[in-house]
Amino acid sequence: MWTEFKTFLIKDNVIGLAIAVILGVALNAVVNSIVNDVVMPVVNLATAATGGSWQEWRIYLTSNHADDAPAIQLGRLLANLLNFFIVGFVAWRIAKVFMKPKPAAA
Repeated sequence: MWTEFKTFLIKDNVIGLAIAVILGVALNAVVNSIVNDVVMPVVNLATAATGGSWQEWRIYLTSNHADDAPAIQLGRLLANLLNFFIVGFVAWRIAKVFMKPKPAAA
């Protein structure tokens, strides 16, 4: 049974997948640090005129504009979309640095 399990680990490259997941978690910390510590301060400076209030934009579904009234959280959606694109861009740039294309065979 041990031999069969060992064969499964090696044949199906489970160890390689586990290492990739560990490296992915570590890279996630690096990307989040770049976004939160380098990029977002620049974005915050660019949006300083609104005082960050754009992240609180709401489209109320009723005439009641209380905090507990049903509303579409437009500002939160925009902030999350912006964060997604920034994180995606930074991850793409990091990947381009480390994943050089192989030279074409002559």
